[in-house]
Amino acid sequence: MKPHIIALIDCDSFFVSCERVDNPALQNQPVCVMTGGGSKGIIVSRSKEAKLLGIKMGMPYFQVQKTYPQAICLPARHHRYAEISRQVMSVIKTFTPDVEEVSIDEAYADLTGLDAVYKTSYADLINKIRRQILTKTKIPVYRDKLKELEALAIKNL
Repeated sequence: MKPHIIALIDCDSFFVSCERVDNPALQNQPVCVMTGGGSKGIIVSRSKEAKLLGIKMGMPYFQVQKTYPQAICLPARHHRYAEISRQVMSVIKTFTPDVEEVSIDEAYADLTGLDAVYKTSYADLINKIRRQILTKTKIPVYRDKLKELEALAIKNL
């Protein structure tokens, strides 16, 4: 029996990526999304630039504001993130109907046998899914996990 090829598709810094979709001026900026509101908020999503500054997940807003004044901290807009999540999941489902959504920005997609359907390698199929998500939604997919999956897909051929 041929092993199943399951892709873990995880959007990159999803809440921040959603904010950048709506406000492209946030690109290449240290952006954080916080929940809890005002000075009692905590960081729940960070851009790569914010991570490089040293901002941690769960860090209180008042501490970020004091230590990293250059950081742009935005309140979470969960209704908007849900809208964009539905778009991302819809793109994934154009490749395979067998999708298990595990969070607002993560899904497992069963790609077993789709290398033959799409007449391409699993690695190329994974990259095609990633590019299609980015093209249709402007949301990047976390690449390191795709590299892990590419290795798994190649190993299981």
